[in-house]
Amino acid sequence: MEQELAKRDESLKQTAVKLHKMVLGTLTDTHDLAKQRPVGSTKFLRVIEGTYRRAFSTLDAIAVLAKPPDYGLGNPSMILARSLVEDGVGIEYMINTDQEAQAIKFQEFTYYQGHEDNKFLKASGLASQPIIKVSIADIEKEYKKVKDNYINQDTKLLFRNWVGKDVEGLLRELAKINSPTFGATDIKGLARSYVSGNRKTHFNPIDIVLYLDQNLLARSYAESEVSALSVALSVYIRLTTRYIDTISHAAGKNTYHNIAAKVIATLKEMDKLEIYEPDIGGDKP
Repeated sequence: MEQELAKRDESLKQTAVKLHKMVLGTLTDTHDLAKQRPVGSTKFLRVIEGTYRRAFSTLDAIAVLAKPPDYGLGNPSMILARSLVEDGVGIEYMINTDQEAQAIKFQEFTYYQGHEDNKFLKASGLASQPIIKVSIADIEKEYKKVKDNYINQDTKLLFRNWVGKDVEGLLRELAKINSPTFGATDIKGLARSYVSGNRKTHFNPIDIVLYLDQNLLARSYAESEVSALSVALSVYIRLTTRYIDTISHAAGKNTYHNIAAKVIATLKEMDKLEIYEPDIGGDKP
């Protein structure tokens, strides 16, 4: 048993090194894409542009935290990977429904959030300041126009986010849609990763107990590092291809062929790796 665990631990370390190298290479390959400003005026293009830039920064941060052999930062890396999963699933949901309408709904949710912020300003006594007072009035005016878009028609309660569903709910919707480019394996993998990331983000007994046993913790660090790197990279590559497709559609011609080819080649290299996936449950959205 001990020999098997030692063998797996060594395999995890080697996989982490390979994945980290792939992440650094992908960041280099996509740097220019993340920094450029695409031509086009659709709402969805603006949403995916901002999302992609944030994804680049998130992957860059994961590369810093999950640099082998700093396995102690593998768990925080999973928290960032969870964030990237949320971005990727949100974009996938938009693409597989009515992306332009969903993008408008996403952007206008700003007024809902501003409305919630105004409640705090009023409660804290800051709402009477002239500049803030004007801002509150403008936000409330726009909020009244869009608030009905964020009401659950069954419960009559306001949504807690722009679409009224959490990531697992969106994955269930994507499963119903049965997209030819986003299948059951993609959904199951992201659901597992999201649950794992949630456990490390929140005050959770399954994660806390690891810190009571140094052997369990060391193994968790290594597993989390591999998981964070693999999940983050695969989601980022998918976002890259989605972003390139969107830019190409807006421009009316195929663009960034070289970048697309590089990230797809990296994804194929990832498929050759043996990546350990712990049985965490939560994989049936």
